Amino acid sequence: MGVFRKGDLEVIRIGTWAMRFQCLTLPFQAWIIMSNMLTQSIGYGFRASIVAAGRQGIFLIPSLLTLPRFLGILGLQLCQPIADVCTSVMAAVIVVSILKELRAWNEEMQNLSKKLWTNERFCERMVQARCDFFNKRIATDILKGVLK
Repeated sequence: MGVFRKGDLEVIRIGTWAMRFQCLTLPFQAWIIMSNMLTQSIGYGFRASIVAAGRQGIFLIPSLLTLPRFLGILGLQLCQPIADVCTSVMAAVIVVSILKELRAWNEEMQNLSKKLWTNERFCERMVQARCDFFNKRIATDILKGVLK
């Protein structure tokens, strides 16, 4: 901090505490980024947008409007770290819900595949469609169509 304002000790003191608070939340920031990338990459765009908006909008703006009124400069220093912690908790809730959905989908696919491996019509349909098993939507539609 001394590089930016050499002569003003009060600014250096305030900036040092703000930097320390921000450094304490670096692990939370990493979790937020990983959660956001996970939700985007597996096609959950709305949930990814909520995680992205959480840090700078959903939690930061209310903390900026309330904390400085009650805690003064300390409240201003704590706004971003508190928003990071809150967003991290929200991201954890979203990721856990996605993992539960994926686990349920996996169990459903395993049950369907047990029924279908001996089904001749299924094998013919899979060869004709050249379905990509890694695409969840296509595989689900084909599997459900065969069982009808």
